[in-house]
Amino acid sequence: TPATQIGVRGTNFRVAADPSFGRTEVIEGKVATEASSQHVDLPAGFGSKTETGKPPAPPVELLAQPNLDKTPSEIQRLPVQITWAEVPKAVSYRAQISADKTFATLVSDTVLNSAEAKFADLVDGKYAIKVRAIDPAGLEGKDSVREFSVDARPEPPAVVSSARTIMENEQADFKWNEAPALRSEKIPAYHFQLAADKDFSNLVADATATENTTEKND
Repeated sequence: TPATQIGVRGTNFRVAADPSFGRTEVIEGKVATEASSQHVDLPAGFGSKTETGKPPAPPVELLAQPNLDKTPSEIQRLPVQITWAEVPKAVSYRAQISADKTFATLVSDTVLNSAEAKFADLVDGKYAIKVRAIDPAGLEGKDSVREFSVDARPEPPAVVSSARTIMENEQADFKWNEAPALRSEKIPAYHFQLAADKDFSNLVADATATENTTEKND
């Protein structure tokens, strides 16, 4: 690159460059980087940033992997929201989405200012997410990868109105908007349930195939 020369063998590494700097991050193996007639060896887990016309900066240890253990294996509501604990010294994060763990083709590649990623338009299917922390020098840390699937369609219809918290009569009216999926996927009906508890173990009403967008219950 305009800033540095890099020699590698049997390695897994990342390189980024523009006319003013070069950045190298080593995941596995060893990378030799040279600029302004000065040579720096980068072992696995270290990186270096080089400004054009200057020698390479000393090796810096890459930031730790973000913890993605709380990522659910299946996500059933949109938007897809994935969070992780903040990594010490991180100023931002890079989150990438791919259809598989090879990350040969990216569905999304974004830099985030907080330990949270949201994806509103992922179609149903299988994915892998890769997240890494970014330090103040711009060096990107170790990757954390997690697989998950999206099964969020048809989306739940939006409630327009429902019975108030305290009913003043014996009639409870519920109304919701027509779900977009009903128009595009020809889903024939809604499943309406009313329960005496939030776990829905004690059902008061169970309309399994209603085509209406309103429901009245006594």
